[in-house]
Amino acid sequence: MTLTTERTCKIVRVYTAYKWGRTEVVKRGLTYDQAVKHCRSRATISRTAKSKRAVAHTKTHGAWFDGWDWE
Repeated sequence: MTLTTERTCKIVRVYTAYKWGRTEVVKRGLTYDQAVKHCRSRATISRTAKSKRAVAHTKTHGAWFDGWDWE
């Protein structure tokens, strides 16, 4: 086993506008590959996210992006 298969990852949303420095965990228990895939999606950055939910979230909370970290 390698480090990437032994540990799990979490997705952390980082706010970059008027809530700078605020973070929140949005998903837990992911594999490394799942976390990287999630973060590479255009839907996980406020500037490029197009869903109604993402647009509303950006209006309420300001700019954001999703990153990953080990749990």
